[in-house]
Amino acid sequence: MIYTVTLNPAIDYYMDFETIKMGMVNRSNSERIAFGGKGINVSRMLARLGFDSCAVAIVGGYTGSSLLAGLKEEGLKVEPVFTEDNTRINVKLKDGTELNGNGPIVDGSVVEKLKKILFNSKSGDIVIFSGSICKGVSSDIYADLIEELNARNVLTVVDTSGEALKKSVGKKPFLIKPNLHELSDLFNTEIRTKETAAEYALKLTNEGIGNVLVSMGENGAILASDNHLHFCPAPKTAAVNTVGAGDCTLAAFIYAYLNGMSKYNSLAYAVACGSARVSSEFFPMLESVNEVYHEITEI
Repeated sequence: MIYTVTLNPAIDYYMDFETIKMGMVNRSNSERIAFGGKGINVSRMLARLGFDSCAVAIVGGYTGSSLLAGLKEEGLKVEPVFTEDNTRINVKLKDGTELNGNGPIVDGSVVEKLKKILFNSKSGDIVIFSGSICKGVSSDIYADLIEELNARNVLTVVDTSGEALKKSVGKKPFLIKPNLHELSDLFNTEIRTKETAAEYALKLTNEGIGNVLVSMGENGAILASDNHLHFCPAPKTAAVNTVGAGDCTLAAFIYAYLNGMSKYNSLAYAVACGSARVSSEFFPMLESVNEVYHEITEI
């Protein structure tokens, strides 16, 4: 079983404006709603690739009920962890501007409910921790859960930032997926090139992390694993919607890994999925990902 964990999910409200004038009334050309959060996005992409997963998410209030209803209508398996405060709403504009809510403040009882669900996982299962931590929860939460799950032979995956990522690294998860900014923050330096990114990714594997997948947007991605480095460029494509591209990249890598692909082909499949996401308004279907993958591997 694959579990994805989203501590601070959201209702994403997309609005399309020609221009915005601050301090004035602005009317959008169109709007749409999406139910998400990084872990939920991973579950969504896994489903499109043909893999079932269980999306574990902290939800609350009227907005939380709406999010659950939307995800169930979409066909995703969700294991809710209920809290009192409302699930957040994020406003996303077509030019990439995002106005993100803070989300609920949760207490220790909510964390205990979360642990109870995750500790039902079995040896060989995968637990993917994605995104920010909601208020009221310690930045140690991912690290503490990774330590316990590793002891149960559960494969742990982390895609977060800041203190939560720094603390998680010390527990030696199976995979982490930083972008260049997050990798720079880990080492308190500025990483701009793929060569430097590769150097620091390899350092992390030498410290005991199984796989380090560094996403670099339009420049592709790097995988450090087993003292080896792999680089895969991204195909040139017009950016239509970048929201969730990193989540699609992560989902596709897990999909490829579980299908027994080589490390390079798993990386190439991850890059293909991220690229397919960027070039479409919506999350790509399996056929679209395969098409981009074959384009990459035939070069």
